[in-house]
Amino acid sequence: MRERAGTREVGCRWYGNGADRRFSGWRVCWRDGPVEWYMRGLVERLADRVPALDVHSLGYDRRTTDLSEAVALLLYVKANPGEAPHLNRFVRKWAISKISFPESAGELWLSRGRALLAVEDEFYARVRDAGHGWELALGWLDTFAGVNPVEVASIAAAHERRYRYQVGRS
Repeated sequence: MRERAGTREVGCRWYGNGADRRFSGWRVCWRDGPVEWYMRGLVERLADRVPALDVHSLGYDRRTTDLSEAVALLLYVKANPGEAPHLNRFVRKWAISKISFPESAGELWLSRGRALLAVEDEFYARVRDAGHGWELALGWLDTFAGVNPVEVASIAAAHERRYRYQVGRS
């Protein structure tokens, strides 16, 4: 299942004590990687290998790192620039539910994600400021990411096809 999910950490665990069915049961758990709807589909496709498994009663827990959340936020806003004025830490938590495999986005976006975590509140303020906007704030973030502005265009173009596929699937 790890190979098909495309993530190193995936498993199934029992949660709860069984006394309260609302909070007890088997849960599929994984770190970063695919979004929940993708994992649900994968489990359903593999269910015939474990006939005793009731896939409809499974819970799903995607655990994420701060870096993958930051990268997911940046990728989400790149695809949906109208969302930029609403950025904050809560949107970062929400964006990870929309973007699969942010940890594989490429070094440009990983560097930007690390920089975002270092200057998060100021970055959000710059994006919301009408004088800065998304593109200028992203350029400002690149100065913290150690990205050479001349290389940004070529790196971004190299990852664009893969990124479009990821966003289209979310």
